[in-house]
Amino acid sequence: MYFILTLLCFYPLYSDTSILNKSTQRYESLDTFAQVLRLLESAYVDEDSVKDNKIIDKVIKNMASDLDPHTRVLSPSELKELNQDTSGKFGGIGVSITLEKKKIEVIDVMPNSPAEKAHLLPGDILTKIDELLITADNLELAMNHLRGKPGSTLQIEWLRNKVIMKATLRREVIEVANTYDAELSSGFFYIKLNSFQEDSPEKIHQILLKQEKKGLKGLILDLRDNPGGLLNSAVKISNLFVNSGIIVSTVGRDPQKQEVEYAIQNYAHPYMHLIVLVNGGSASASEIVAGALQDHKRALIAGSTTFGKGSVQSVFPLSNGGGLKVTIGRYFTPKGRSIQAKGITPDLYLDNQSNLKQSFLKESDLKGHIEAKDYIEQKDEKVFLSWPKKLQEDQQLMVAYHFMKSWIGMKK
Repeated sequence: MYFILTLLCFYPLYSDTSILNKSTQRYESLDTFAQVLRLLESAYVDEDSVKDNKIIDKVIKNMASDLDPHTRVLSPSELKELNQDTSGKFGGIGVSITLEKKKIEVIDVMPNSPAEKAHLLPGDILTKIDELLITADNLELAMNHLRGKPGSTLQIEWLRNKVIMKATLRREVIEVANTYDAELSSGFFYIKLNSFQEDSPEKIHQILLKQEKKGLKGLILDLRDNPGGLLNSAVKISNLFVNSGIIVSTVGRDPQKQEVEYAIQNYAHPYMHLIVLVNGGSASASEIVAGALQDHKRALIAGSTTFGKGSVQSVFPLSNGGGLKVTIGRYFTPKGRSIQAKGITPDLYLDNQSNLKQSFLKESDLKGHIEAKDYIEQKDEKVFLSWPKKLQEDQQLMVAYHFMKSWIGMKK
């Protein structure tokens, strides 16, 4: 009797001709897929290419990756690596990279890393990883491919001065210091954040508390080449500087449903002047922070237009131990601006001249040329010499520092 009632309850649903047609079309497509699969498995010339579910695995991966650059099927090992990213420890080759020019350029090489042993240098352009030829369309996939199980090998090719170079590297456990900070001068501080991990908000919070006791006037928060990370971390870091209002909103498939993240009152450091440095390598969570601080007029955003990854992904576990990372929505700034494919436009555009490589002869190449002397205050020149060496070569940071000092001076 129960079985009959159940059939009766569902009967009206299937009386709709359009639903029946859609269901029939789907089953026809699945039937065609099964036929093609059987024919390939029984007739294809290279048996190894079609056995052990290899075709099905490829179809599943392509079914996801064809939707957008960030939706993809993760193997069990890839899912494990994704989870490890938030801990700051992973299998890799020890390079910092930037995507600002729509290519993968090395900007730093860790000492004693596989990359250093292979003689990679800042400025090298990665062109191929194993069989993956790197293009503007697969940058994220290529970045992910640099990581893997410690002890596993990969072959890479890179371009240096128009010469292709090659090497085989063995991945090692890489531990990344996620924050770097330095005092620029009395009352002026610098924090570099490499990615948005679980403990990032608390680390920055503690640094600020310590510096505020010394009389913090201005902070430069460096998010250049920060590819993102955890949404919750981005919200909390924004909340360090914004005391109320919307930080970010997310809209999924249904435009009427909106998830909004708000600032929590009394959790902020709202008093110091703030400049946020960004560039084309600043993506996702970096853009959420920059957009929130810009819309709330809490910070001056300086540098160049950000990457434009304004979409949110969720990872769903699969029965094989892997996962499906799927795009489920778009991010919007507090004022409703879309980040996706647009990025955050800085308030102050800073061109990083140190990254411009010119092939023609320059004055500095001439023997016996006189030394340059920038028209700046002597005391500021001494300040620059007191900075850590790698910061002394950062022209964007120098301009941001000068701007902040002038900014504070105008408000006195």
